Amino acid sequence: MEKNIYLCGCVKNCAPFLNKTLNHFLTIGKLFNEFKIIIAFDDSNDNSLEIINNFKKNNNNFILLHNKNKISKDRVINICNARNSIINEINRLNDKTYKYFIMMDMDNRIYNKNINTDLLKKYIINDKEWDSLSFNLPGFYDIWALSFNPYIYSCWHYFKSHRENQKYVRCVREKIIKTLNSLDDNTDLLDVYSAFNAFAIYKIDKFKNIKYDYEFNNTIKLISQDLIQENIKNYNNIKPTPNPNKYDDCEHRYFHLNAIKINNAKIKICKHSLFI
Repeated sequence: MEKNIYLCGCVKNCAPFLNKTLNHFLTIGKLFNEFKIIIAFDDSNDNSLEIINNFKKNNNNFILLHNKNKISKDRVINICNARNSIINEINRLNDKTYKYFIMMDMDNRIYNKNINTDLLKKYIINDKEWDSLSFNLPGFYDIWALSFNPYIYSCWHYFKSHRENQKYVRCVREKIIKTLNSLDDNTDLLDVYSAFNAFAIYKIDKFKNIKYDYEFNNTIKLISQDLIQENIKNYNNIKPTPNPNKYDDCEHRYFHLNAIKINNAKIKICKHSLFI
């Protein structure tokens, strides 16, 4: 295809998965006219850096962003900072020929499967319906990054009690799986507020001025009271109770919700699985 793409991921202690995920990048890259791989790396306790450097020797289109700043004890802070360093690098490069970037988790076991490149190619050719596109996984959906109608509230912040929060998590997961499975092949994209599920492709023009944020209080400011009330109504009229010990939220939720607010971005989930 006559299109260019950045293939991006964050690495810390990902050695068991890196060869497979990096080769997935090469597979995806072949669909495009040009591609660059951008990896944000935090110092690791395994041989992740050795694997990256060996891979880099054979791939000139590889950019390694080695974090020299202090590492936080909280993973979400580190990965948020790493993702923002990638966004900053894309903006620094400022290459107008690059229309997309992919953000992919580099430590996920689903990547032992193969990529359905035909599916990805289909949505890149027909890209008018989405600005961010993630994909389903049969029988399971990771809801940490997920907000969809009417469940806009963060899955781990519904703290009337821990048991109630667990019930809310199960409710949201069951609902998203059922909703995606109910879509037919003519309407196989679901409109959502936020979704990631370990892999997503983005249009640069809708996200280049958007940053990731891990602070729950910053994310909740992006959600209207009407949407929160709709969430409450559809969850047995139980109101969420803020947990003072849970300050962090998934960095993707702020990223997507802010892109909707600022750029009217269209966030979609495909009912099909990209990894088969």
